[in-house]
Amino acid sequence: MAKIDERKLLGYIKQIDSKLKGHTKRIDICCAGGTALTLLGTKYLSHDIDLIVSHEDSVPLSSITAEIEFKAKVTIDLIVEGDLTYPLPSDYKRYARKIGSFENLDLYILN
Repeated sequence: MAKIDERKLLGYIKQIDSKLKGHTKRIDICCAGGTALTLLGTKYLSHDIDLIVSHEDSVPLSSITAEIEFKAKVTIDLIVEGDLTYPLPSDYKRYARKIGSFENLDLYILN
């Protein structure tokens, strides 16, 4: 199982962003679990990457993350809004904090 620090996490996010070049709209990605804690500096390492996305955005992201998983031997859990065991409230993005903007996506964590 891979051990992913903040530098590697941001590297994978940058790879996702670069593969979205030419996509018609910006994509919002919300980090969850150990991914969020690692980016906050509360946890040093994560064992996978947990990303919450809208159903619409999951379509282009699923093939991109699958390619990165295969090449980097890392697990990326693409969690579609509403598909969680304990669903997030519909206004969860109101509680999310933006931690980064890239060319094609915005990165958030839940506060």
